[in-house]
Amino acid sequence: MLVPRTLNQGRMRCSGGVYVDVGSNVGTQVHKLYQPHICYRAPVQSLFRVFPSRSSVCTLGIEPNPNHAQHLRKVSQGYAARGIYVTFLAALASNVDGQALFYHNKDYINGKRHNEWTGGAIKRHGNQAGVVVRTVDLARLVKAWWANPIVLKIDVEGNETTLLPWLLEKDVLCNITGVYVDLHGSHSRQVFSQVQSSLKSMSCPVKLLTLDDETPCNLPFPNGSGALILPPCRTSTCAKARIAEARAREAQMPNEKALPPINNHTTRSRPAHLTPLV
Repeated sequence: MLVPRTLNQGRMRCSGGVYVDVGSNVGTQVHKLYQPHICYRAPVQSLFRVFPSRSSVCTLGIEPNPNHAQHLRKVSQGYAARGIYVTFLAALASNVDGQALFYHNKDYINGKRHNEWTGGAIKRHGNQAGVVVRTVDLARLVKAWWANPIVLKIDVEGNETTLLPWLLEKDVLCNITGVYVDLHGSHSRQVFSQVQSSLKSMSCPVKLLTLDDETPCNLPFPNGSGALILPPCRTSTCAKARIAEARAREAQMPNEKALPPINNHTTRSRPAHLTPLV
């Protein structure tokens, strides 16, 4: 199966690199990429610094949950209005092109509030309902969107045990700038460790990290015209002003903890080659 023409057309505009968001849910990680002035607390910011110009980065999101499709269309349209290419593929990332069951339940573990966060290809909870969705070969898709730099996120509720070995076998992982994975269970951690060892033995330069970044972004998005997207800061004064603005906005939010001091962010890992965001 070929990559849809609209995806190929978008890929041609990706001069700043590509971000592949596997398991997009409602697009929170995408906001963290393009709006760091609002989402500056997110640990993933240390990975996103590999992109020299975020506004010229293209995002390909993959999300199979049909209940998120309408919201993700609004997210895509909001960024398109500001010249940023973001597209979401309504599919389940897999090692084959075809169809599979996607399990989700808005009532499980407060799922309605958290956008059905337990949904995935594996029926991990007894009361989840299955729906037939399209599957796409993730290795094929990433190769079709090849760019430098390219960052890949995988948060697929256990199915990383299939995707990681497949991407390794198809010589995808060894050529990606950075990959961050949310692991689910002991088997997932075991597979991750095996893949990481294989990459090390092959002297692959990829940064393969475990990261579960659930940091919320208090964004006025999406709305009729999309979210406010500011140009990247070029001075420390600008960056500090935006942090102060974010703190002021957070202080007005109910039931929110105070933000940490500047330069007191906590990250699970920070690749040494990434430059500071300015």
